[in-house]
Amino acid sequence: MSNRYQVMFVWKDETRFGIVDAYSDEAKKYAKQGKLLISDAVRPQRFVVPDDGNVVDIKMEIGHWNPQSGDFEGGDEYQQYVRAEAKKARALSDSLPPGVQVGKMFSIGVGDGQADYVVTKVMRSKCQVEWRGFSMDRWTDHHFGWGGSFPIKDIARYVGQAEAMAKLFGKK
Repeated sequence: MSNRYQVMFVWKDETRFGIVDAYSDEAKKYAKQGKLLISDAVRPQRFVVPDDGNVVDIKMEIGHWNPQSGDFEGGDEYQQYVRAEAKKARALSDSLPPGVQVGKMFSIGVGDGQADYVVTKVMRSKCQVEWRGFSMDRWTDHHFGWGGSFPIKDIARYVGQAEAMAKLFGKK
């Protein structure tokens, strides 16, 4: 059984970061075939990748907390990638007008952290939301899971809370 965790790999000519799943029944099945099951670092996607030496292990280094910036700094390539993606997503979300629309983010407290989501499609009465792996513990909410289609009125509450918090703390 693999003891790998954070990795970097190439998928369709693109460098990607992910987390190796070594314990699920599906992962064990692929391991017998000489393959790894890797969850994307940020999006709810999984990849089956040959375990042929082209998957690079990344030693976990979280970095350090900077109280002036209110964020972690430094750390390994994986952590830096996830933080950069989170900052891009937050900047897009903050640049949009109030309300539920594509690109808006929200978070839900889970365990000792949070589950992060982004609106990916808006229809008449429903919208699609998708999980993002911005939290170090990669939490998912029990209701939203990896994402799906939900009534806009339900998502509006969470988006509105996120907007209010950003305004309260001067992030908008």
